Amino acid sequence: MRVRRILAKSGELLTFCDARKQEWYVGRGLAEWVDGAEAPTVRLLFEHSTGGPAEDAQQFYSHNRHNCCVGCGEAQHLQRYR
Repeated sequence: MRVRRILAKSGELLTFCDARKQEWYVGRGLAEWVDGAEAPTVRLLFEHSTGGPAEDAQQFYSHNRHNCCVGCGEAQHLQRYR
């Protein structure tokens, strides 16, 4: 799976996401593709809300995490519960 990113209008990394979310932002004219990035990246065309999570929580969302079980570390045959 390729890492996909969303950048703030200033160019700061906001979060990692999937292709569908990037296409949603670009399709509605809310973001543009960033040329020359090492991974598929979009930059927002508006100032995002700063009233969200605290700085520590924001750092959680901007770090790349491995897709594995938090209990045993298994990376195959995962099921997601919501």
